[in-house]
Amino acid sequence: MVIGGVILLPLAMREVGGVGSFIAQTPPELFTFWKAGTDGINWQDLVMFTLTGFPFWCTSQYLLQRTFAARSVKDASTGLALAAILTGPLTLCYILPGMCGRIIYSGENALANNDQILPMLFKDVIPQGLGGLFIAALIAASYSTIAAVLNASATLFTNDIYRPARPDRSSRHYTWVGRGVTAIIGIIAMFFALNVEKLGGIINANYEIMTFFEPPIFVVVCAALFWRSITNQAAIATLVGGTLVNAICTWGFGIGPAYRSFIIFPACFAILFLVSAVTRNSAEQQSRIDQFLAELSPGKLDLRNMRFIVGMAISMLSLLAFVLCSVFERFLPKPANVFVFLGLVTSFVGGVLVMLPKVIGREVDSPGGENEALSKSLVNRVLSSGYIWLAVYAFAGGLMLFLYYAG
Repeated sequence: MVIGGVILLPLAMREVGGVGSFIAQTPPELFTFWKAGTDGINWQDLVMFTLTGFPFWCTSQYLLQRTFAARSVKDASTGLALAAILTGPLTLCYILPGMCGRIIYSGENALANNDQILPMLFKDVIPQGLGGLFIAALIAASYSTIAAVLNASATLFTNDIYRPARPDRSSRHYTWVGRGVTAIIGIIAMFFALNVEKLGGIINANYEIMTFFEPPIFVVVCAALFWRSITNQAAIATLVGGTLVNAICTWGFGIGPAYRSFIIFPACFAILFLVSAVTRNSAEQQSRIDQFLAELSPGKLDLRNMRFIVGMAISMLSLLAFVLCSVFERFLPKPANVFVFLGLVTSFVGGVLVMLPKVIGREVDSPGGENEALSKSLVNRVLSSGYIWLAVYAFAGGLMLFLYYAG
C-alpha cells in the first residue's frame, strides 16, 4: 500500500502537467491546513482537534494491537514515536494524488462522488497490473483493520464485561459469546458501510464514528494509567454513559462531531469520578492495579539531564510554532504552509524521541523470557532497526524523483 502511494504521487503529478501546473490549477484555499484557516483558526478549533487527535494515538486498536507486540515498554513508546514521523509524509502520498484527481476528473470526466477518485487513479494513471495489485493491497489493509477491530470488540466484551458478570461458565461458553459479539459487530459495521454516503463520504463517516466512540474509551484508559482508584463499574458506566451523551448531542441537539468534544470529554470524566467515588474494587483487583501501575512507573526523572532538556526544548518550541502558524495561517504562503505544518509536527515528535529514554527511565520486558526467540531473530533485528526505515525513506524519495522526471 505504501509503495502504491509512492508510485502514484509522481505519476499523478505528471498527469496534470507537473508540480507548477498542479499548483496553478488548484485554488489556494484547498492548500489550507486547517479548514477554518482561511479566516483564521480560533482556540476552540485547536482544542477540539487536540482532543480528537489524542484518542487515535493512545487508544485506537489499529495502533495498539501492534504496540502490544513490542518487546518492552521502551520499544513500544519508541515505535509509536517513529510511526508518527512516518505517517505525515506517507499521508501526502495519497492526499496530493487525490487533489490531482480533482483536476483530472473534472468537467465531462466528473465522478459521481469523491470516494471514487483513488480507485480511478489506480486504474487510469498507474500501469496495468500494478493498479490492481495496489487496490488489492488497500483492500487487504482494510480487512486487517476490520479483523483487529472485530477481535478486540469480542475480546473486550467477553473478558471485561461478560466474564466478570458470569465467572463460572466454561471456556466453550465464553468462546461462543465472543463469536456472537463478532457477528453482531460485523452486522452493525455492514449496515454502517451501506449508509456511508448519507454521512458525506468515507472520510466524514470515519470522523463521525471516531468522535462518537473513542472519547469514552480514551478517558477510561487514561484514568486507568494514572489513577489507582478507578473501578470496573466506573469504567463500564463511563463507556455506556459517554456513548449516550454523544447520542443525545448528535440526534437531540444536532451538535456536529467537532464540537461534541467540548461536551463529551468533561461528561465522561464526571461519570468516571462520580461512580468511582461510590464504588470500590475488591482487594484482589486493587492489588493487581497497584502492581500494574508499579511496573509502568518510570522511576526518578532527572529534569537536569541535558538530553531531556534538549528534547523538551525542541518539542515545546515546535508546539508553540505550530499553534502560532495555525492561528495566523492565512498569512502563510500556499502551498508551503502544508510543509511548514508537516515539518513542525515532525520536529515535535523528534524532540519526543530525543527525551524518550530519559522519560521511560527503565525497560519493562515481558515475563518469562517470552521474547527470547524474537530477540534472536535476524529478520526481527533488521526490520526493527531505525536505519532500515531510513533506507526505505531514501529509496522512496529516489523512486518518486525518478518516476516524475523519467519519460
